[in-house]
Amino acid sequence: MNWPTSQWGTRLKLRTSAETYVQFGAYQLSPDYVDDEYARSKGLSFDFPETQGWLLPLEFGWTPQWRGLPGSYKAGVWYDTAGGDDLVDDLNRQSRALTGDAPRQHDSRYGAYVSFQQQLTGETANGGWVIFFNATQADTATSAADRQVALGGEYHGPFGRPHDFVGIAVGTTHANGRQARYQRLYNEAHADDRKLVHDGNEYVGEVFYSFSPVRSMQLRANLQYLHNPGGTDLDDAFVAGLKTVISF
Repeated sequence: MNWPTSQWGTRLKLRTSAETYVQFGAYQLSPDYVDDEYARSKGLSFDFPETQGWLLPLEFGWTPQWRGLPGSYKAGVWYDTAGGDDLVDDLNRQSRALTGDAPRQHDSRYGAYVSFQQQLTGETANGGWVIFFNATQADTATSAADRQVALGGEYHGPFGRPHDFVGIAVGTTHANGRQARYQRLYNEAHADDRKLVHDGNEYVGEVFYSFSPVRSMQLRANLQYLHNPGGTDLDDAFVAGLKTVISF
């Protein structure tokens, strides 16, 4: 689920050494969590809604010091017992773009990821350059976007302001070729109701500056440039944004 949606979950974390750990989690999956009617009727509730399945992540972590500067290196896998719709096949394992039948159901989904972060300069955790690299691979049978890679860096304490930081990053998201195959077959069979084909990679670059006039407030202005949005042939785009965070 995407923030700010919450869900029941738990995790068990075991420190295997001063710098390494392994942790396992279980998070309930239910369509009720993203249902507006359910949210309005329940409000702040400790109900346990109907469960579709469980998301079960397993992560291995290493948190070394490099020249006295902190790093975080994670690798993990997940297994989703709720499953999902196949992108191409119908319930009879035929092309649903041609038959129009309901999609074949998968009993489970899975994926893997790595996440690396390392501070390179500075004397404290609030100063200097920090670089990062993230990569995710999702289940190709059910995921419209099946992999994503991002890398970049942040510089903390520019212009002598200890709570400000500036960042730059680039990333790519891959549109699943199985989904593109379904969309192309659908377009061949439905000339009057064509779908936009999502194939290949979307590329994005971002720069931002996070300004903190007081320690409890952040104003973060960012500018993004998107090439091949959604893995389509749509025009490239610039996107500007402003994020405000107030901590109490």
